Amino acid sequence: MKYSQTTVRNAYEWVKKNGLIDYGGGQLQDFCAYLGIDDMTYRRWLKGKDDFRQAIEKAKEEFKVGLTHDLHETLSMVAKGYEKEVTETEYRPNPKHPDQPTITKVKRKKVIFEPHVGAAIFLITNLDPEHYQNRQNSNIALRTKPEEKDMTLEEINAELERLEKMEGK
Repeated sequence: MKYSQTTVRNAYEWVKKNGLIDYGGGQLQDFCAYLGIDDMTYRRWLKGKDDFRQAIEKAKEEFKVGLTHDLHETLSMVAKGYEKEVTETEYRPNPKHPDQPTITKVKRKKVIFEPHVGAAIFLITNLDPEHYQNRQNSNIALRTKPEEKDMTLEEINAELERLEKMEGK
């Protein structure tokens, strides 16, 4: 594959859709296979072609933003609970075409997913940490004694005399 603006555009679109290594994205070998290059070419282009590097970085960031949005949406659904229509299909073997079974029954039903308290707590403590916290604030200010000054020789002698008088009593 020769380097061109079409290659950069294709690389950008693939990484934007699939990610690349970071954030659970696609693997480098799959990316390189899609572009028809090897990993050494990828690394060379990344180092030497500013437009390629910028396209990859931008696509990675857009993948991350999209993934974050999808995860927020999914976590929100789980936290609140939701209904989903599920299709169950029953098959029976097809003697004439063993690799093409025959559909015998299609059943659609609604499945209710109850709210998940753990997901709700996670969401609310991260979305509004000023009002909702998982733990009490434990910022403690310790009061310390003001710095004591070293005693002068006169003060030490006076204290010794005072203690000797107390012993003599």
